[in-house]
This record gives sequence, structure tokens and C-alpha cells, in this order.
Amino acid sequence: MPTPKQMVLSSAVVVGLVAFFFGISREKSSESSGQTSVNLSPERQKFLEKVESYLGTLYQWGGGRNPKYDYGVDCSGLVIAALRDAGYALPPCSMPTSDGWWHCLERVDDPMPGDLAFYGSKDQDRAVHVEVVTSWDGHNAEVIGANGGSRSTTTPEQAQEQNAYVRREDSHLHWKKFLGFARNPLELLAQSKPSKTTEGVRLELQHDEVLPYTKCRERLTR
Repeated sequence: MPTPKQMVLSSAVVVGLVAFFFGISREKSSESSGQTSVNLSPERQKFLEKVESYLGTLYQWGGGRNPKYDYGVDCSGLVIAALRDAGYALPPCSMPTSDGWWHCLERVDDPMPGDLAFYGSKDQDRAVHVEVVTSWDGHNAEVIGANGGSRSTTTPEQAQEQNAYVRREDSHLHWKKFLGFARNPLELLAQSKPSKTTEGVRLELQHDEVLPYTKCRERLTR
């Protein structure tokens, strides 16, 4: 008959084996679900939480810059709104727009959650749409973006009619309009205080994003 000490040791071994195999099972489950095993910084986690809080929000052209008056967000407005809600500064680029970020931020082939995915014209090297990467398995990305709207989407009724809102989707990297990924320097942005007002951002957007591809995501596939 085992002694109490031997029984305690046996129990500890069983608990250790269960924890070990449970950890392997969770790791395999994570890999099979396509989620990248990444230790995210607190800054990235906070930003992603703010982005996810906008899921289901209606699309509004130019929206996301002024929370007092905007009913919704557009593609770059989603990024701006999430950064603002997190208390982060905007990326240090000349224009806070999809094209401005595409030409300013570091382009990467292996994005992290919180980085940005861009779509537009490869010939002109010009971005007209941006989405936030939420996962990357080395081949496919899951993204959150404000999709379905256009320059004419300026009321909630129009957004509902066009089925335009913030949604989570797989990023179609095979699309001819896909440009690539860029690093969103969230750890640095979190250390800087926001310096641009929402009204200033709105004026910059109006002068920069009058682009030939006006409809996000759906039109990019045509």
C-alpha cells in the first residue's frame, strides 16, 4: 500500500502530465484555427480591443474623425477612431489616410495583429482602402475593416441600404487590388500624446482621399 508521501507525488505527476498534454492540445487547436501564436504587447491588445468595439458600426464617408457628430466610420476613420479611443497618437505621416500610411509606414511581409492591410492601384502604387489585421498564419490574414460604402454614403439610411458597415473578414491576398501590409507602430504611438484635432484630420481627408476608386472592398474586386 503506497504511503501518503508516495500518493502526493503520484498526484503531482498526474497533474503535471494533464497540464502538459492540455497545453499541447491548446497549441494544436490554435494552429488549426489559423491563429498566429504571437505574444502581443499591451499596446497592441488595447488597440485591437478598440477596433473590435466598432464591429457592426455603419459606414460613413469621412466618419470617425469627430465622435460628437459622426454616426459611423470609413476605412481610415476606423483606424483613427480606434487610435483615439486608445489614447494613442496618429502615425507620424503627412496625411492620416490609407494612401498616406501606405507611403509612410514600414512595409512588411509578415504582419502582426494590429498592423494594416492595404488595397488600391499597383500601377500607381496608391492605396484607396485600409483594414486592420487581427490574425496571420503565414498565408492568410483575418482583418476588420469598414466596407461596402462610397463617397456618397453619408447617412445611416444609405449605409443600411448598401449593407455598409465594419465587419470581420478574411483578407483576399490574391485580389489584384491587394497592395501589401505595413507595420502599425502602436508601441511608439502609445508613448506619444495625440497632437492633431479631429477637425484637422477631417480637412486633410477631404483634400487627399478624392480617389478614382471610391467604393471600399466590394468595388476593389471588380
